[in-house]
Amino acid sequence: MKAIIILSHLMDHDGKLGDESKKRANLAIEIFRKHNVELILTIGWAYRDDIDLPVGLSVRKYLLSKGINDRFIKTDINSRDTVGDAVFSKINFVDIYDIEQLFVVTSDYHVARTQQIFESIMPIDIAVLGCDTARFSQSKTSEVDSLAAFRKTFEHTNFQSNDCLLETLINSHPFYNGQ
Repeated sequence: MKAIIILSHLMDHDGKLGDESKKRANLAIEIFRKHNVELILTIGWAYRDDIDLPVGLSVRKYLLSKGINDRFIKTDINSRDTVGDAVFSKINFVDIYDIEQLFVVTSDYHVARTQQIFESIMPIDIAVLGCDTARFSQSKTSEVDSLAAFRKTFEHTNFQSNDCLLETLINSHPFYNGQ
């Protein structure tokens, strides 16, 4: 099975997706139609204090508004960052639906780090595609720093074991261990 995962970005206090989030979703729709993909995965937690809506559900709502049938969309609201996106999508989607090829949609500045993280966590065919963010300002330094932090945090983790992945995420990652 082929699937797409959309890495959620930002939304406003009403749950409306930001421009970069819409660009990611639109790229996913294009890939969905072009490559006969069977499943679109939307992910992301309720990260805003002023709204209880998880960003993954906001992306889902946007896809529905663009004509994607509900039966092709699955949502997980556990992840808080790219590493969590990879871990939870592996456990809750890739392993369950026997996904063999995964298109990961993000932003252009985020492609290299995303590729390395997803390939480390999932032993399947991964293609990471980034929407154009020329008009958005992003720091490449933070991408390098984040990748280094991922490598350090997971350096002793058995990536073939979902239990080990979750244990490292919960015990050692600041977005999941409360630090």
